[in-house]
Amino acid sequence: RKYALDVSWRKLILFGSLVVTFFNVLYFLIIFDIFRHAWFYIFTDVSAQFMYTLNFLASVFCMVEVAEPGYEAITYSLITTASNTVSPLSSVISYQFLAFFPALNTQEGIAADTDEVRWDFAMLHMLTIIINLSSLLALPLP
Repeated sequence: RKYALDVSWRKLILFGSLVVTFFNVLYFLIIFDIFRHAWFYIFTDVSAQFMYTLNFLASVFCMVEVAEPGYEAITYSLITTASNTVSPLSSVISYQFLAFFPALNTQEGIAADTDEVRWDFAMLHMLTIIINLSSLLALPLP
């Protein structure tokens, strides 16, 4: 309870989410074949994962505000469990979204790389970005 007490975890989560959104928007350069390069894809993916990690770190900062003295460990474990539960749940939900885009359901459809496939993937990616940004509506900013 000594370090980073003056840091607003809400602002860190907002900043991290906006940076993740920026890197997700860069995927449109890959989708529409404006700039397709393996290293660019790796850069955007690694950078987004780094920002997801910073968001998790910010959620751990809030533990200091939420936890009662002496209950920090159990609060941290609950936050970690909730964070780890989201990953498989988001995979299930994203597979359900694929039902609306039949061109993306097969490897052959994706390998065809037609304009229809690109637009379907762009729409799916935009839907993901909108859902990610809508989660910020639950973030109370001071």
